[in-house]
Amino acid sequence: MKVLAAVLAALVSTAAFAQEAPPPAPVKIAPKESPLIGKWNTTYTQEACVESNEYTEKGLKITYSGEAVTEDFYTLFKLGDGLYKLSGYVGKDNGKPDCAGQLVPVGSTSTIFIKFNPDGSYRSCSTLDDASCYAQASRIAPQPK
Repeated sequence: MKVLAAVLAALVSTAAFAQEAPPPAPVKIAPKESPLIGKWNTTYTQEACVESNEYTEKGLKITYSGEAVTEDFYTLFKLGDGLYKLSGYVGKDNGKPDCAGQLVPVGSTSTIFIKFNPDGSYRSCSTLDDASCYAQASRIAPQPK
């Protein structure tokens, strides 16, 4: 009887597990198909500064922030409808402080989450939780066709 109960418990547990759909796997977006291509102004919630970012179809992001000018190589992954994971690697930096007074050394890496809003702007977040969003970006130049 104990063996039958154990087998039934295992079957019920396996059936419950099988019904849970795994989260979708991130899909890498080719740089030329990125919804980020173009120029954006990013306003940070905590700092009184705005930076300009230009995403190219070759996977390069050029950032103007305070006195800093950086060139990053970026990779974008689609996680869901309007939700992306953005990873970057600083390839060049002019050694000057950004609008928050920080230096961004060459070789620095970062990963953020991009959440598009219905109006086409997006929020930058440190996690998938909306409470972690720290900046809002708006397109300043049309997306090239």
